[in-house]
Amino acid sequence: MKWSLYILILANLLLFAWWYPPTDSVEQTPPAPPLPPGTERLVLLEEQDARRLAAAAEAAPAAEASEEAAADEAASVPIESPAPEPLPDLVQAPPEPGPAPGVEPEPEAEPQFEPDVAPAESPAPELQPEVPTQLASEPEIDAAPEPEPEPEPEPEPEPVIACLRVGPFADEAAANAVRERLTAIGLEPQQRSEAVQQPAGYWVYLSARPIDEARAVVEDLSRQGIEDYFIGRQNFISLGVFSDRATAERRRAEIEQYGYQPQVEQRFRTTSRYWLDLEAPEPDLPSEAQWNDWLGQYPDASPQPRPCQ
Repeated sequence: MKWSLYILILANLLLFAWWYPPTDSVEQTPPAPPLPPGTERLVLLEEQDARRLAAAAEAAPAAEASEEAAADEAASVPIESPAPEPLPDLVQAPPEPGPAPGVEPEPEAEPQFEPDVAPAESPAPELQPEVPTQLASEPEIDAAPEPEPEPEPEPEPEPVIACLRVGPFADEAAANAVRERLTAIGLEPQQRSEAVQQPAGYWVYLSARPIDEARAVVEDLSRQGIEDYFIGRQNFISLGVFSDRATAERRRAEIEQYGYQPQVEQRFRTTSRYWLDLEAPEPDLPSEAQWNDWLGQYPDASPQPRPCQ
């Protein structure tokens, strides 16, 4: 039974092999379409070398016989230079597969030489007329002028320095009050004082004389009802000090009625005045409104220009 099964399988295999013979799985490449007339066929480098060798072998026997005829014809007929043949495109042949190990290589078939086909002459390129770069009469185009460098910005002018003196102030406390306000806005005032002669009224007096005579005049004025007098230094007889000149003149007229010649003289006393010296750029100085606010209660004080040191 076992052997019968094996024989049946073998018979089926033989029948299948006979009924379906093997076919070439490689698809047949269709032949290349014919080239259009005037088109040069692509020739491999090896085929080109073989053609040249075959042509040289065929032309060798007849070369000697045609040399003399060619020399005679060359003397009478001008030789026209043939048009340069275009170099054929070279296509690198794919590498041939080497023989499998253990298999002798088959002898290479002798190359079959195909007759040379004269290449179609390509038309000579047309010569284009040269265009002159510049006509003699055409004026030259001036190059674009270089842009002028931008002027450097002018430096800003330095601020003007102002030098002032603020005052006068009758007492030091008033000067200190204004100085503190100037310091609060970033300024640095310098305080100073000076001695001045201030009017102190008008003095009515009789000129100096000996002491006995001065006492006699005083006794006479007392009998006339005149008061407010005294004998001063150097025996001057003072008749009063008045705040205004008009009052002093009335006093002098009264004494003249008794036969005396009194004199009127303005009196002064030495006192101190206080100033604030200031030196700063004009933009940093107080505005007019600030000066009016700070100096409003000191009518004699004001900002005055002074020479800068």
